[in-house]
Amino acid sequence: MARLGRALLLTFVLSLASACAASAATRYAAPGGTGADPCENPAEPCSVYVAADVAAPSTTLEAGDIIELAPGMYSQAAGDLGPSGFVQPPAAVAVRGEVGKAKPLIVLQTNSGTYGAFILFPAVEVTDLEIRNQAANGSAITILGGTMNRVIARNTVSPNFTCAIAEGEIRSSACLNVAGGVAMGISVQTFPGVHASLIRNSTAIATGPGSVGMDFAYFATAANTIGAVNALGVIAKGESKDVIARGKEGSGSGKAATTLIDLQASDYATTSTETTGPGSAIVTAPGTNGNLTAAPLMAADSIHQLPASPTIDKGAVDGTSGTLDVDGQLREIGMAPDIGADELGNPTTTTVACSPATVALAGKSICTITVVDIGVALTQPTGQVALPSVGGLDLPSSCTLAPAQEDSATCSVFVIGSAVGAYTVTAVYAGDDKHEGSQGSTGLTVAEPPAGDGGGSAKDASGKGGGGKGEDKPPVTRLGKHPPKLTTKRRAKFTFTANEANVRFECKLDRKPFKGCVSPFKKKVKPGKHKFQVRAVDAKDQPDPTPAVFKWKVLRAS
Repeated sequence: MARLGRALLLTFVLSLASACAASAATRYAAPGGTGADPCENPAEPCSVYVAADVAAPSTTLEAGDIIELAPGMYSQAAGDLGPSGFVQPPAAVAVRGEVGKAKPLIVLQTNSGTYGAFILFPAVEVTDLEIRNQAANGSAITILGGTMNRVIARNTVSPNFTCAIAEGEIRSSACLNVAGGVAMGISVQTFPGVHASLIRNSTAIATGPGSVGMDFAYFATAANTIGAVNALGVIAKGESKDVIARGKEGSGSGKAATTLIDLQASDYATTSTETTGPGSAIVTAPGTNGNLTAAPLMAADSIHQLPASPTIDKGAVDGTSGTLDVDGQLREIGMAPDIGADELGNPTTTTVACSPATVALAGKSICTITVVDIGVALTQPTGQVALPSVGGLDLPSSCTLAPAQEDSATCSVFVIGSAVGAYTVTAVYAGDDKHEGSQGSTGLTVAEPPAGDGGGSAKDASGKGGGGKGEDKPPVTRLGKHPPKLTTKRRAKFTFTANEANVRFECKLDRKPFKGCVSPFKKKVKPGKHKFQVRAVDAKDQPDPTPAVFKWKVLRAS
């Protein structure tokens, strides 16, 4: 039994807040926070302990309070989790990372009571955090009736349960153990009744000799003691076994527990059961009940699926599953939900084009970033594109995508050359609720201004400075491929070019305004008459005054 870790006597003794939820407040915590209770000033955040622990001195915590953790690394050794080394929030309190920001990372360095960073009693929820247990023993988190949602928990040294759950809920979370231990489960002697654990769309992966994905052992000294685990859309993998159920006699009492692990639309291949005395244990047979046995294909972090993984579109959800995955993306993006904590979003590509590609010192280039959905169910990417700073260039830190075509979005920024040299402009798209992130880059050269040029003018393709005769003429747009004048096909595709290099394009369909676009331009239209226009815009922001125009009619298919 040593490999199961400690046996925990489940008693559910807890101090409850007396105030009603109507007076609930948001309390703020940050790494190294020194603020004082009530922790309601985000400019003076508290430690996690002061903000969230039921036993913090003179705490004013109330039912319904939300404790918001700023991004960054919280250290158990540095005292962020208080004198006990773990935090116990009172009932009806939620601890969460800031919405839309990186998950706060809580690092455990010592074995403090084996509980991990938090012990969650009923009606307590922890959301959008990452916990890394680097201690030689103990868990990352212990759940005794509460809820863990969109949490990444790791044991890097300890073979104990990474996520210890005797009863409660785990949703859209990843429990990982790389120390030959157990990713998710419990070894507990408890009282009569049904101790229910609900696991939804989560990942429990353990590696190393003897490792187990899910291992639940309940001990009893009285009849009618049941450990019931209901798992839906779960990846469970270990090198020894994927799933183990144990129903055990407690303290030579002649009485024993029943342990039931019911899995549906999940991925696991190997199971076992173990009983002593009159105990019983049951695990849903691999390959039944919509379950897979094929090994998932995972990224190096053991959280995110690879595009060819058999777990994609093979999961399921119900009313308790939640709507978001571990990254905050929608839980159902493709044909069906995926199995595991991660929902694979539509893949994207990000490209950067700067016009002109060579500018004089203090000259200005327009860099256009295009993000394209290259998945199956095409949708327009949304959100921000980050532009990491580049020495020698003045450029904004980000830009916001705007719709371009049905499968793409663009944004443009002005980049000014502040030092002579060859540079790389990189755009990083983080993804949105349906799309995975991607990045792209392009070269941009800043050259000495030509003799007699006061600076700021762009060189043309021949390398000569601007300002010569005829160089102020706007570009001319040429239309290439287009639909037939009369067609039943609703998908239209246009290609176009210009009479000069280093231009960008703007497209207009029917009554919509001109918007940035790239060739080829693709769009699905309704039956009826349509008009497409496209114009080139040069580096001086001069548009073609006579856009290329094409009119056509789409007939209703008979």
